[in-house]
Amino acid sequence: MCKDGKMQSPINFRANQILYDPNLIPINFDSDTDKMNGTLINTGHDLTFQVDDRNRVNLTGGPLSYLYRLQELRLHYGSIDSQGSEHSVDGYSFPGELQLLFYNYDLYGDLAEATKGTSGLAIISLFIQIGNTTNPELDKLLWNDRLQNVTYKGAAARVEDFNLTNLFPTTPHYMTYQGSLTSPDCAETVTWIVMNKPVYISRKKMTQLRNLWQNTMGQKETPLADNFRPTSNLNSRTIRTNINFTTKDKMGKPCPTMKSKKAYQTNSWLVKPTS
Repeated sequence: MCKDGKMQSPINFRANQILYDPNLIPINFDSDTDKMNGTLINTGHDLTFQVDDRNRVNLTGGPLSYLYRLQELRLHYGSIDSQGSEHSVDGYSFPGELQLLFYNYDLYGDLAEATKGTSGLAIISLFIQIGNTTNPELDKLLWNDRLQNVTYKGAAARVEDFNLTNLFPTTPHYMTYQGSLTSPDCAETVTWIVMNKPVYISRKKMTQLRNLWQNTMGQKETPLADNFRPTSNLNSRTIRTNINFTTKDKMGKPCPTMKSKKAYQTNSWLVKPTS
């Protein structure tokens, strides 16, 4: 499937290929609690935050027709700032990408079953950009001592009172398309929801991430960084967004349309800073 699939992820978002869909609504989280607990694990491929079963977090809305339940968060990042994210925008890659993996709770009993079924998974993707400070919830997840405890493959550390809502940037906007998991078996059962604003991380914190290793202690050290899959062809798929670039701003001036080559680049936070 990874080599022969026609709906593989990640992809490069090109502004002239994104279609505005007025029927797309904001995503919605439904949880028993505002905070969750879990375990941060160095899997040797990425940093994964596995959420405790008792912390129910459900996802509805957006492009989804079913209720999806949060399973885990996966972090991808690069050894340099110009790479790290799995998805890209007009060829621009971000330093990192945080992916929240949900499985279809309406149709399937667990993640394994959902991975094999239709409409089985939903993944919310948050681009990570370098900033002056780290998002408080991301900082909680990647606390200094905690990162030191997951330096090598197989190491794990507990995380308490993580607030998912506070992790998200203040935007209801996103892009969505049908794709796959980015690791084997690359199952093509994923509805991707890529948020329109990034989460920020400090350079110091990113440096700490780049000092993690994909090997076990005592083996030759290989950086955990650069744990991203190259982009795949879009093929015949459609990318939709709830961003209406034809509406007017507060000054009455029309915003760029989706037909403009730079339509998606009008947000300065989403493109590489220029001097």
